[in-house]
Amino acid sequence: MAENVRGAHFDESLTRLVAAVAQVAGNDRAECSVYHRDTTGRVSVVLSGLVNPEVVERIIEVAKAEVGGYLRDDYPVRTESDIGALRILNEGLTAPVVRVDEFKVRFIDRRVAGADWLVASGDRASGIPRVTFASIKGGVGRSTALAVVAAHLSRSGKRVIAIDLDLEAPGIGTMLVVAGATSDFGALDYLVDSGVQNPSLLRASDYIAGSFLGETGAAVSIMPAIGTSTLKSPENAIAKLSRVYIEASEEGDGKLYHERVRDLLDRLAESGQYDVILIDARAGLHESTAAAISVLRRRRTPVRKRPAPNIFGLHALAFSYVYLFGRHV
Repeated sequence: MAENVRGAHFDESLTRLVAAVAQVAGNDRAECSVYHRDTTGRVSVVLSGLVNPEVVERIIEVAKAEVGGYLRDDYPVRTESDIGALRILNEGLTAPVVRVDEFKVRFIDRRVAGADWLVASGDRASGIPRVTFASIKGGVGRSTALAVVAAHLSRSGKRVIAIDLDLEAPGIGTMLVVAGATSDFGALDYLVDSGVQNPSLLRASDYIAGSFLGETGAAVSIMPAIGTSTLKSPENAIAKLSRVYIEASEEGDGKLYHERVRDLLDRLAESGQYDVILIDARAGLHESTAAAISVLRRRRTPVRKRPAPNIFGLHALAFSYVYLFGRHV
């Protein structure tokens, strides 16, 4: 490595690139350009407007010295006339505006995993209430809290459907379903099935079972993570998990995981059979947890001081949303 090139860390890479643009081309140019981080974590910038080639070369020189290995090798600094630059500039028109030191810049963050955390959950015009039970740490009583709320709503006359989106460690299906009445299929099956065919071909009733929680009140229905079909063919469980989070094929709905989750909830809400949807999410900051949170109209996050991992995870999640979408969680 050349002596004038310094090592960089992920957290500093974008800041150093913005500073390099500002140093050479000025603050205004730094703020009106679009910054991009690829799936490997390397950063680049597309400069807007007409820029002298000598300025571009100087920015690259400074950026290489400051950003180091986190600067893209190919086209680290582009102008409007370069290949692919206009596409990024157009995408930047709707990209989040993030604060980088004293600058506010347009930032596109490419991700292979964790892309669902980039989805902003906006207000929904209609639909029944949807409540997600999520936690950063497992074993804190998330599923138990859902069961208590479902029972209370049932006794209040509300028809409830609870969906287990903790696909890799299912819980409420075995906890709350009437013994011997587990559905043939579950949420895992629905999300995989809808990825390869039109969801309208799927009968929602095949994925839903009854719960004993509704025996003394309004009906409580459960969509377990898995059904009897997976229990009979356990060798298919991991095969389905390996496919559920990827983008659906063109033969299916062609949608990402969070979009298929949202469509499933919309379908249940529009059926007229339920008054409330409860969602049991996976613990941690997994892709599936993002989908379970992004389907909400509003987010409310109760925070406990201990254990410490909960606080770190909540801080990471909250600051990511504020950073990318400029809103409080």
